Amino acid sequence: MAVDSPCLPAEVKRHLTARLFGRRMYYMPDVDSTNRLAKELAKDGEREGTVVVTEFQTAGKGRRSRDWQSPPRKDLLFSLILKPERNTMDILPLTLAFSLGIANVLHDTLDVDVGVKWPNDVVTKSGKICGILSEGSSQGGKSAWVVVGIGINVNMAPADLHGDISAASCLSLTGEEQDRARLLAAVLAALDGTYGEFLTGGFARFLDEYRSALSRLGSRIHFQRNGVDRTGDIEEVQPDGGLVVRTLDAGLIVLYDEEITE
Repeated sequence: MAVDSPCLPAEVKRHLTARLFGRRMYYMPDVDSTNRLAKELAKDGEREGTVVVTEFQTAGKGRRSRDWQSPPRKDLLFSLILKPERNTMDILPLTLAFSLGIANVLHDTLDVDVGVKWPNDVVTKSGKICGILSEGSSQGGKSAWVVVGIGINVNMAPADLHGDISAASCLSLTGEEQDRARLLAAVLAALDGTYGEFLTGGFARFLDEYRSALSRLGSRIHFQRNGVDRTGDIEEVQPDGGLVVRTLDAGLIVLYDEEITE
């Protein structure tokens, strides 16, 4: 399969070993947002494990509504529909577990060091290579459905990395283009296993491995809470996914949804 060929469901399924994820797929050459479409499908009763994949997003979004831009037929842009039937708070660390699963796949595929950046990024020494955006709906304190949008920089040339020196792609790291269908199948298989383990043992099952992969552990960060700018050092990650920071002026603080910077 040529590296610039469409990432068609039939090609992905040739390599697919996942039990649940990807057995049903929606493919569009382009779409405004795979998360937007996946959320509509989830609301209409689409089954768990369904994947929405595209070659190009016209209005892709990352965390806090940041634009996510990618040239056509270069990267992996897809969303997963999940129906975990768990308390909403118990599902919050799923994004962290998924980032770890993707980091492991990329490490094995590329043979380079890959880590995680709390709460939703996969990173290398050259910069961010993957972002995750989870959105969901709950009823009575339980999760009705969760949509997990994932963007992985695969065959984007170094010159196309948005002019952002903190970004990386599989191509920029290895000098080799990847078969996107094969890589997507590997990622879906890994996340399928991660999801099953998460439902059985929660994020605690991944906690030690996540701490080891955390790129900023011990680093000084800046964040804002209640309109106040604060500075502190990352100490650990809690079993519920909270990031424990020792601040310079207020002792220990646990972050859950705050934006952090270097």
